[in-house]
Amino acid sequence: MPFRESSLGVDWSFSIQEGMIHNRGTPVSHEIAVTCSCVNTDPSEGPVGIADPTCSECYGKGYIFRDPVRIVGLLSNLTTDRQWSQVGWIEPGDLMFSPSVKARRITDFDRVTIGMPVPFEGQVIVRGQESSISPRPKDLLSNEDYLYWEAGRHEAIWLEDEDGITYKVGEYLLKGRRISWSGNAGPSIGKKYSIKYEIYPEYIAFVTPIDRWDRSREIGQRVMLRRSTLDSNPGNRQIRPPWEERVLNNDFKGMDDPYSQYGDGGEPKVDPQR
Repeated sequence: MPFRESSLGVDWSFSIQEGMIHNRGTPVSHEIAVTCSCVNTDPSEGPVGIADPTCSECYGKGYIFRDPVRIVGLLSNLTTDRQWSQVGWIEPGDLMFSPSVKARRITDFDRVTIGMPVPFEGQVIVRGQESSISPRPKDLLSNEDYLYWEAGRHEAIWLEDEDGITYKVGEYLLKGRRISWSGNAGPSIGKKYSIKYEIYPEYIAFVTPIDRWDRSREIGQRVMLRRSTLDSNPGNRQIRPPWEERVLNNDFKGMDDPYSQYGDGGEPKVDPQR
């Protein structure tokens, strides 16, 4: 009897695939990476391919991010043989992203911003002064300071100045990439303070995305993502708080919002025990 592969009679189900992605997937903001025009192309002016470190668009990164759109996909931790980690191919925290087959294609160095807040190790800010790695926007108010990342909650996990004084929400408010101080609250101008907060984490497609196929039909991309170490080129992401997303989809209306401290979802709640 000739060999027969029984699986040849089983067809791929696009409806099950899409259902899994949209029911179990994670919403993200996808931005296209474009080489910045500041990159040098003239050998007489220096090394070719090097970005201008004073560029106001890319801040010396060499890439700018354009056209943010919201897509959905399955996220998972990237696991592989130990040898890949030993040679530096895979790093802790790398992710695998499988977007919907109907989603816009992801390309090299594109940026993917996760739509669910996660804790960030924090940063040190000098009150009222510009950071060399995070330029202070011209429209920043005198009572505001700039955050490295888009804040996922109105309240910080911990906020303490160089004198050991701690601050609570109400004295300040996190919104977007800014911390706003109320009245005379907060450190004085020129004082340093440490802030640990939740962010919308950003990842870069650091390996060329792979197209997956079944019987000459495209079944979606396999994208390897690596966490950005610092966002000095913010762009305009389409991030919505998770509860707002559910309400817009007509789910859970009339129920209390468990994410009220996230994003722009109204005034922050204060822990009564604090």
